[in-house]
Amino acid sequence: MTYSLSTIFDDVRTAIDEIALNDATFISSQDNGEMETIIRQKATQAADHVHLNADLSRFYGDEFVMLSCPATPASDYAYVDSSLVGHIILNSNSNNQGVPHRNLLRLVHAMVYTPQGTERWSYPVNAVIQDHENEYAELRDPYFGASTERPAVALHRSFSVPLLSYDELELHKFGTATDTAIVRIIEHAQIATDNNGQKTIAVDQNLYHAFILQLAALLQTTYNETDRANALFALATREMGIEPPSQP
Repeated sequence: MTYSLSTIFDDVRTAIDEIALNDATFISSQDNGEMETIIRQKATQAADHVHLNADLSRFYGDEFVMLSCPATPASDYAYVDSSLVGHIILNSNSNNQGVPHRNLLRLVHAMVYTPQGTERWSYPVNAVIQDHENEYAELRDPYFGASTERPAVALHRSFSVPLLSYDELELHKFGTATDTAIVRIIEHAQIATDNNGQKTIAVDQNLYHAFILQLAALLQTTYNETDRANALFALATREMGIEPPSQP
């Protein structure tokens, strides 16, 4: 869901007031313009932290982006190769490629389906193997690599030809060339401008309160209010469905 920064400013102030009940003068003592600048600078950081780390059961899903492979209609940028590995190009710096720019933050869910619509993979995948990790080299091993029983999703970055560099998801792997894949991702947050000229940011609606708490904590950190920041970080973590580490 999309929220205006003006609404976010007010909600962050409210969150700080609630955590600093014994010092109601904190907000009134700060320069509003300075606070709003800090909040604007930290908003994407807070949204990305929440979207990247929150338990998947907490998401509403309104900010999920759905991708398919092969693409519909057919496209060179979502296809299955001769090794039955699916490819979804997320972005390209070539001006004439027509690839939608997808700035991947998190893989939510990937599944390959048979032509009859049943699940081909033995389980859905929600983690990405980076192409610099040791596991990436093992994916295509004919004996120990990925298969429909041991599916995997990898992120491959190509820089071999600078004018044609790209990022792509590799889906290891399909059972037949006529299988299809559905992939859901979350993109990095961005500040946008709506039709009324208002600055906005998109946050999963179920995680908005966690986002506000995280953003308020980042603001407090900037002001060196360590105790308040830690209290707000802890509240945000709980809202994200993550239990804080136990104390020794």
